[in-house]
Amino acid sequence: MIQRFSILMLIFCLGIGCKKESNYQLISGETMGTYYRVKYNKSQDYSKDIEECLAKVNQSMSTYIPSSSISKMNRAAITYVLDENDDYFKEVFEKSKEVYEWSRGDFEPTVYPLLNYWGLGNENKKQPNSIDSMKVDSIMKFVNF
Repeated sequence: MIQRFSILMLIFCLGIGCKKESNYQLISGETMGTYYRVKYNKSQDYSKDIEECLAKVNQSMSTYIPSSSISKMNRAAITYVLDENDDYFKEVFEKSKEVYEWSRGDFEPTVYPLLNYWGLGNENKKQPNSIDSMKVDSIMKFVNF
């Protein structure tokens, strides 16, 4: 029985090793605090284009990059003038506005100050021992799309 199983496994493994060459290209890496994996038809090499696109999106919307558009907006005291060339941020911002309106405010993309207070943002990594309702009320003045 063990001998038959071993022979079957050997045949199976040899069969896998003899696969035809794939027509697909696979690229993978890390970005935006996670991993990506893209598989595409390898008639052309898109790896550079994909990596450039991901880098632009990251530079636009990563809260981990201090010079990104969203980081600059989050740090702005009152107003922020968006870089007119940042199409990624503009598109996501407009879609956020649509979803905010559609959900009647249940989707609230301006919660960053609260995230920081609760230790979930980039500025404050320490969660408060107790919630100060007065502090939360003062922060809520900045939360309203």
